[in-house]
Amino acid sequence: MTLFLNVIFGCAAGLALAWTARSPLAQAHYPSRTRYFVATMLYAGAALVPAGLVLFVLFPDWSLMYVVNPSQLSWFLMLPVVVAACFGAPILGFFVGQRFIATQRVEAIGRVLLSLGIAALALVTLGWGALSKVGYYEAYHYGGTLVPLAQSPVLVALVSCLGVLAVLFVYTQRALAAHVVALADVEEGRPVKPGVVEPPASTP
Repeated sequence: MTLFLNVIFGCAAGLALAWTARSPLAQAHYPSRTRYFVATMLYAGAALVPAGLVLFVLFPDWSLMYVVNPSQLSWFLMLPVVVAACFGAPILGFFVGQRFIATQRVEAIGRVLLSLGIAALALVTLGWGALSKVGYYEAYHYGGTLVPLAQSPVLVALVSCLGVLAVLFVYTQRALAAHVVALADVEEGRPVKPGVVEPPASTP
């Protein structure tokens, strides 16, 4: 994904992870100290940041959708910007979701996710001319040679990054969901694992 789409996806991922942990987060006094926040940080650092860096380092012009010319930007400035944007987006989404949960407006998370989906669709639609062609900033704006996305190495990197992002997100979300269920079982006095018989109460 381009840097802009990566940020949108990151915000959506953070919101979705907060929604998954909505029950324990509703009772958390310090959300930043919960394992749900740690899981969101790990997903941001292990998935979104590497994906954003790979696509930016290999194809900077396409990654920025030809909005600015990477050759005129300092890499010492841009690399931290890419890392901060990809790492910060899920965390922002998580805290936005947590605030909705804390104020008992969980349904608002769905509306924000829908808005992010619409924003991503609009960005793809309006920026399709930039997304579908791979080349340099000068070629895109001044009629130079561009390669169709389907014939460019960008496609291989893009599919690989999207696959890793999807797999790691599903793993993280399911791990959090399983923990929430196990936590609820413990609080209600049920065995954590099905089929485990609770020991009988001791008699005086």
